[in-house]
Amino acid sequence: MLDEGITAEEFLKTVPEKHKQNVITVIYDILKLGIPLHEGEIQWRARELYVQQHLKDYLE
Repeated sequence: MLDEGITAEEFLKTVPEKHKQNVITVIYDILKLGIPLHEGEIQWRARELYVQQHLKDYLE
């Protein structure tokens, strides 16, 4: 359950398909760390993961 009062599954329905895997990964990572699920935290970490995955594309 996210702090916003919706389930992670409901939140995932709002995520574009191309970003869902990253968001799922981030949700699991946050849960492992014991940090409360918050939409802003999920989005921030998902963007950071996306940048890490694609940074090499920008540097080439």
